[in-house]
Amino acid sequence: MEWWIIAALVAVTVMMISVYSISLRENRGLSNYVIGILLDEEVYRKQQESLIEFIRQCDAKDARELSRNVYQATQSLAMKYSMNVLFIHARLWNLKKSRIVPAPARSE
Repeated sequence: MEWWIIAALVAVTVMMISVYSISLRENRGLSNYVIGILLDEEVYRKQQESLIEFIRQCDAKDARELSRNVYQATQSLAMKYSMNVLFIHARLWNLKKSRIVPAPARSE
C-alpha cells in the first residue's frame, strides 16, 4: 500500500534532477555566450547590432513585453551559441598561450 508513496518520491526526484540539469545547461550556455562576446570584438559588434535590430522590429505593446521578448531571444541565442563550446575553449586557450590582451571596445 505504501508503494505509491515511494513511486511519488521517485517521480519527484527524477523531475528535480531533470530541472537541475536543464538549469545547468542554460547556465553554461549563458556563460559561454558572455565569454564569446567579451573575448571577440567582431562577435560583440554583430550581437549588439542584431539586438538593436531585434528591439526595433519587435512588436511589443509595452516595456515589460519587450523585455520578456528580449530575454527569451537572448536565452535562445545563448543556447544556440553554447553548442559551439569548442570555439570558446579554443578562444580561451589561445588567449592564455599568446598572453595577448584583447583590445578594449571602442566607445562610440
